[in-house]
Amino acid sequence: MYGHHVHEKVKSCGEKETGMTVHLVNEKFDDGKILFQEKCNITPEMTSEEIASEVLKLEHKNYSRTIEEYIIKHGL
Repeated sequence: MYGHHVHEKVKSCGEKETGMTVHLVNEKFDDGKILFQEKCNITPEMTSEEIASEVLKLEHKNYSRTIEEYIIKHGL
């Protein structure tokens, strides 16, 4: 599952939180070593678009920093 389908499923399941993960890529889908995760609270009133917006804020806040830290740590 990917893209808006994830946020629609989170909404339809009545989840109270969702989030984002930065992980390494390998031959299996979403199976690589997790480098960073963060979650955010969501409410039943939120639309799937609003949920996606909250997750995007987490991604903007964390992706670059996490990747930079990984590159520095591994001398890449």
